[in-house]
Amino acid sequence: MGFFDKMKLAVGIGGAKVEVKLEPGAVPLGGFVKGQVIIRAGKSEQKCNGVPTLLKRSSVVMVRNEDGSKRKETRWDTLAEENLAAYEVTLHPGSEYTYDFTFQIPNEEGPEIGYEVSASADIPGAIDPSASAKIATTKAVPLTAAAVPQLMATAHRLHDQGSDKYAELEGVLKQVLGFENDNVEALHLMAKVVGYRNEAQAAPYWTKYLDHVPSDARAWSDFARNAEYRDSYEEAVKYLNKAIELAPMSSDYWSSKAGVLAKLKRTDEAIAAYDKALEGDSPSAYLYIQKARLQKEAARQADAIMTFQKAGKKGETYILDDILNGLDELGGTGQDEAIIAAIEANPESPRPFIVKANWLLGRRKLPADALTVVNGALQQTWSSEWERSDLWCTKGQILEAQGNKAEAKGAYQQALKEYAENSEAKRRLKEL
Repeated sequence: MGFFDKMKLAVGIGGAKVEVKLEPGAVPLGGFVKGQVIIRAGKSEQKCNGVPTLLKRSSVVMVRNEDGSKRKETRWDTLAEENLAAYEVTLHPGSEYTYDFTFQIPNEEGPEIGYEVSASADIPGAIDPSASAKIATTKAVPLTAAAVPQLMATAHRLHDQGSDKYAELEGVLKQVLGFENDNVEALHLMAKVVGYRNEAQAAPYWTKYLDHVPSDARAWSDFARNAEYRDSYEEAVKYLNKAIELAPMSSDYWSSKAGVLAKLKRTDEAIAAYDKALEGDSPSAYLYIQKARLQKEAARQADAIMTFQKAGKKGETYILDDILNGLDELGGTGQDEAIIAAIEANPESPRPFIVKANWLLGRRKLPADALTVVNGALQQTWSSEWERSDLWCTKGQILEAQGNKAEAKGAYQQALKEYAENSEAKRRLKEL
């Protein structure tokens, strides 16, 4: 794109355009306005970082002038905002992009109150194109039980928008429960949403939901978490037992029960629960770490060492540091075997090599051996820029430990060539 083309785009010439299109018909106060934001790309490719869309209210207020007289002035308030595309979109020339929206209009009327939907496209380096559409409204239509499906659709939309919408979501769910006090879908959502701000107030919703749907194992587990947050550990164990009755092979539920039993200082039962979790449907190696730490707290050193060694045999790289540190603190053996197992299990990842190099450098004080490991890893082909950068950064740290600052500096510079956002390489290079 030429300089003058960029200049024209910067002032909005030949760039993207925005249209706000509402569904036909007047919207009753308290009801929902629906429509689309349409972005029509311009003559040149542009990047769009988002499509912020607002529900706005205009009202006429009286303002006092300096001389004491009064005048009418229109004030605009933003009632709701949603980013319809919270990610970067490439607007290709001649293309059209459509985004749906729904906003609830307040049940508030007056001769000088109006509403509109306003939208814009966040385009860096240019004046953001924008548009708005006035909303025609009618007097509120009293809600009836027939409105429940629409209310629940709104509830799910608000839930998907995240915790910022939870206060509004509670209001919608209360409307639903006012019409149908045993609506299990609303009770379930209400338990989750209210629990976000107050676990004690959420408990009755969990109880009522599970009275209607006692076969929901996940809900029993969630209710147990609610009880745990309320420091009601015995209650949490009872609910987890319900979940386990329904899903006896769930590693997740057994692990949660082990954690609660540990808080109750029922160590033997907690360790037995971890064993059940390891026999279950998703026996992650991290469960061994949790079990070993519990054994260590109970002064069962030999058992903890054995459990850490079992974790090492799983060869899962992400817990390798935990295994090595755990064995080292307990004075156990098997660190080398754990590293070898991780390398054999993950031959396409440099992470085990980095852990091994750091182990040789930090624990064994063998920088030359650590450098051999990293140099060997650098001779291999790694697909990830970050992984190559991390290897070079590790090499720089080893060279620093050897007192070779010049070569260390070169290693950190290479790390940044591989991945410019490597913060550790930046920091160490700055310190050198």
